[in-house]
Amino acid sequence: MQSTSTQTSNPPPRLIRFGIFEVDLSAGELRRAGSRIRLQEQPFQILAMLLERPGQIITRDELRSKLWPGDTFVDFEHGVNSGVARLREALGDSADNPRYIETLPRRGYRLIVSVEGSVQPAPATASVNADNGGSSVANTQPAPQAHAANDAPHARSVVAAAAFTWRRSLVLAALAAVLLSVGSYFYLRPAHALTETDSIVLADFTNSTSDPIFDNTLRQALAVKLIDSPFLNIVPDERMRDTLRFMGRSPDERLTTAAAQEVCQRLSGKAMLAGSITQLDDHYSLLLEATNCATGDLLARAGAEAVGKGGVLKALDASAAEIRRKLGESLSSIQKNNVPIEQATTTSLEGLKAFSLGQAARNRGMEPQSIPYFQNAIELDPNFAMAYAVLGQVYANMGENALSVDYTQKAFDRRERASERENLYISSHYYEIVTRDLDRTAQIYELWRSSYPRDVVPAINLGSLYNSLGQPDKAVPKLTDARRLDPDNAFVYGNLVLAYLDLNRLDEAKSTLDEARARGLDGDDFHLVRYLIAFIESDSATMKRQMAWAAEKPFAHDLLALDAATAAYSGRLRAAEELFRQAEDSARRYGRQESAAEEQAAAALVEAEFGRPVEARQLAKASLNAVKGTRAQTTAALALARSGDASAAEAIANDLAQRFPSDTLLNGVYLPSIRAAAELARGNAKAAIHLLQAALPYDLCKDEHATPAYAPYLRGQAWLRAGDGKAAEGEFQKLIDHRGALANRPQRALALLGEARAHALTGNLSAGRLAYQDFLALWKDADPGLPVLQQARAEYARLK
Repeated sequence: MQSTSTQTSNPPPRLIRFGIFEVDLSAGELRRAGSRIRLQEQPFQILAMLLERPGQIITRDELRSKLWPGDTFVDFEHGVNSGVARLREALGDSADNPRYIETLPRRGYRLIVSVEGSVQPAPATASVNADNGGSSVANTQPAPQAHAANDAPHARSVVAAAAFTWRRSLVLAALAAVLLSVGSYFYLRPAHALTETDSIVLADFTNSTSDPIFDNTLRQALAVKLIDSPFLNIVPDERMRDTLRFMGRSPDERLTTAAAQEVCQRLSGKAMLAGSITQLDDHYSLLLEATNCATGDLLARAGAEAVGKGGVLKALDASAAEIRRKLGESLSSIQKNNVPIEQATTTSLEGLKAFSLGQAARNRGMEPQSIPYFQNAIELDPNFAMAYAVLGQVYANMGENALSVDYTQKAFDRRERASERENLYISSHYYEIVTRDLDRTAQIYELWRSSYPRDVVPAINLGSLYNSLGQPDKAVPKLTDARRLDPDNAFVYGNLVLAYLDLNRLDEAKSTLDEARARGLDGDDFHLVRYLIAFIESDSATMKRQMAWAAEKPFAHDLLALDAATAAYSGRLRAAEELFRQAEDSARRYGRQESAAEEQAAAALVEAEFGRPVEARQLAKASLNAVKGTRAQTTAALALARSGDASAAEAIANDLAQRFPSDTLLNGVYLPSIRAAAELARGNAKAAIHLLQAALPYDLCKDEHATPAYAPYLRGQAWLRAGDGKAAEGEFQKLIDHRGALANRPQRALALLGEARAHALTGNLSAGRLAYQDFLALWKDADPGLPVLQQARAEYARLK
């Protein structure tokens, strides 16, 4: 019988990769980027056990059995702790902020990073000596069986053994096919961790590097990436800050994982997404983890590595795409909405850092203080589209429209360097601020809403847009939908209160304001509307409280101008003049030159309507010489026309028409009003009436302008000149009826006088006398020498 020898060969190396590391279990070596890392035997065996079961707990008892046989006497607790500590040191890991190995107190340890490569448990006879460089010897195959009889008392025949082997192979193959089929089913149909309705709170990144450049920066970049997803429902920062405030904590508090989880639970959110970054030499590791807010269970994990700081944003890109897939977003959606972070924001980490600091300042209500940060971001990356766009909005909010137009135009020119959602933001602001084509603006906001139905921003801005157009009936449903999306957003309530006021629904305006107060919301707009409501209700004490609140604040000029209008409404011109001067000074003190010019122009228009043409022209020209803002220019032009300087007013109108051919409200209402006022100054009432027909759709528009409802007021004056008292009554009644929208506007008070004159013109003398009495009662404390007051008294005397 011929002897048979079993030929042995070295087993294939078992290479495992995780993070930036590679482990050769056969050679007993740990490598990083190809370089071998010195690691003692017991730490290496711990690592091997963790790699065999990634994501699973390796208990301390299992470590005891593996590392120290039962007859070995050792301080086990110290030995395990020391071995894990040395392993973490080799990996550059931390027990407090683990990137690779997580400690489960009193239970054991778990590898929390994804593993590449097939891992099979090493046999008990494996010998590893990774500390002294000796090769490990691991026999991964059973010893050859020379004679079956030596292994069993009743040996099977060769044929029987072969048959058994064949049957076993067949069974195993069938089982493998079933498992493959089942596995394929679940792989192709992954169990979705989230649905489109589940909200996600984004925590701050844990920065375990020594470089502060990553503080806030990575969260800002990740937010841009994830908000662009139509699947993920990321809770807006504003809502999280409001929730912190409601919890009695600082809205600027850092959102650690613990704080974010608490916020998530308060908001009844489904998941919290936290990120971390660690560094070992020039290698950076990023990890994203989504956990269930209620239970703390892990929902999904994704990570990536970067060599050098310049690769961090690309690694974050990869991690974000992976976490989106694992949370349930379809591959087609990810591919469609996957603009690289560097394209959507900036290639400069320093620029992104400056941008995030600017946003943080804005979040604290410090818009003027945010400007240097955005300017720095632009200096670091001159193609940073969103830095231009946000800076343009900051200037718009401050009333500095020339600067707002400049930066918004630059953002639009660079809009290709933005994500889809940010492109919608930039484009909508471009058409609203630069071209002022409000129809096109509304179209983009509607597209934004349909593309991102959970995004509250387009709903708010549509509501605000309809308020500006004088269409509060359209604004209310948009804003109530915005309140559903974000019930703690201050901008929603401010705009909704204004819409209810414009509709004369005072009770709903007050209840909305009370709801905002109950939620702990506040802001400059709330004090403005409280003042207006108090004026309507003749609550002088509340009006004074709002004025006291505004004292020495950057937005004080708004309330001072409102108080000036109140004084003018009752004919107290000297008081109004002083308040307008204070508003102008306050605006200049805080660097708001355009706002200062607007206050001068508003004062000029009051002087003109009160019959003081010399003073009106002086103030109008001073306003025009200050800055070239469109709101100041249109109001000053109206003042010039109403004080008799028709040619100067028309010159301004022609210049504005040439510069802003697409401006909806300018061409639809303000330019026709200026030209109509010029025709009235020339005594051409019919031409004025014809010009004002174009303004009918916008009769009650506001646009943060000093001249709301001036078109119907001028139309009423024109009909009086034309001798049609009935038509004039209808125009003046528009102003009188809209008490909520116009409240304390001087032109509404003068509409009472216009109504009296219209009644007299139609021959309805009793109604005329009552209307004159109403006007004179309103002006009972008016400055006695006002020409318009003297004329009204004379006309009333003739009707007695």
